[in-house]
Amino acid sequence: MSCSESDKSCSDSDETIVNIENNENDKNYKKYKKYVKKIKKQSKTLMQIPFEKNVGEYNPDYDYSNEKIVHFNPFNLQIIKGDCGPMGLEGPKGKQGPRGYMGITGKRGHDGKRGYDGKDGCDGKDGNHGNHGHDGKDGCDGKDGKDGNHGHDGKDGCDGKDGNHGKDGYDGKDGNHGKDGNHGKDGNHGHDGKDGHDGKDGKDGHDGKDGKDGKDGVVKPEFMYLYNNVSEQVAPNGNVLFNTISNTTTGLSYNNGVISISHLGIYKVSYYVQTTQDTQFAVFINDTIINGSIYSSGTNGLICVGSFTTNVLNNNALTLRNTTANNININIPNIGNHTSINASFMIEKLA
Repeated sequence: MSCSESDKSCSDSDETIVNIENNENDKNYKKYKKYVKKIKKQSKTLMQIPFEKNVGEYNPDYDYSNEKIVHFNPFNLQIIKGDCGPMGLEGPKGKQGPRGYMGITGKRGHDGKRGYDGKDGCDGKDGNHGNHGHDGKDGCDGKDGKDGNHGHDGKDGCDGKDGNHGKDGYDGKDGNHGKDGNHGKDGNHGHDGKDGHDGKDGKDGHDGKDGKDGKDGVVKPEFMYLYNNVSEQVAPNGNVLFNTISNTTTGLSYNNGVISISHLGIYKVSYYVQTTQDTQFAVFINDTIINGSIYSSGTNGLICVGSFTTNVLNNNALTLRNTTANNININIPNIGNHTSINASFMIEKLA
């Protein structure tokens, strides 16, 4: 019988039912008996109907292993189906069904791009020797040699020409691929190659960061004091001469009106000249006048005094010169009990 979930109604099955004798050896009949037990357990109506083991309507073409018993009524009885009860708990997962038939082979896919050639493998051992080819056909017989003279044995006749070469035999089957040979020992170390050419000079690196300021150095003192206490006359552009070196250091020296300086630096210079006429004096460095060193005096025996600072390089020379167009007389005044100084020159290094 079959049921419709929408109208909750049932109808008898149209399947054919036949009466047969019970057959204990029929496997389907054994399933039928189990099926009847299920019906008796699950249908209250059937439990009120007497059931004989050896009597019943059995359909041999029906698969009684089907668990949906409500779709078939082997007894052709009217079954009153009650309201559907609540849904039972989900039963355990059944066993996996048999594997389905293999599907139809799909169409061959497009050929993939050719892969990169692999490295050559090691040569395998030689394969087995192929079967011997078929023997070639016998060559044609050579011509008979001429008979020799009677008596002495004749010389052997010439060998006949070689017969035609037989056809090549069939190629033997390829031998099995030999196993890979053992790895050979490492060869001797080769000689060192020649030195390669020098590479091109690299680009200049970035300038390094400025270093920290150094500590202030100690200025080595340099100084000299010259003076003159005798009368002299200084010609135009002539040097003032000094007859006495009072104090000096090793970096300064004096000779015939020229002060030589060995070490560069900033120097302070002071000079003093006493004359009897208008005068002008200046200090020169290597024959070049130092602008800040030009001083002059008034008339009638005034004193010319100058003081300045200047940058001096290594091995420079200083001179005190008369920058007028006249001869300048440097005399000693008759004053006091001691000889007075009429010209002096003081130089000292500041930095």
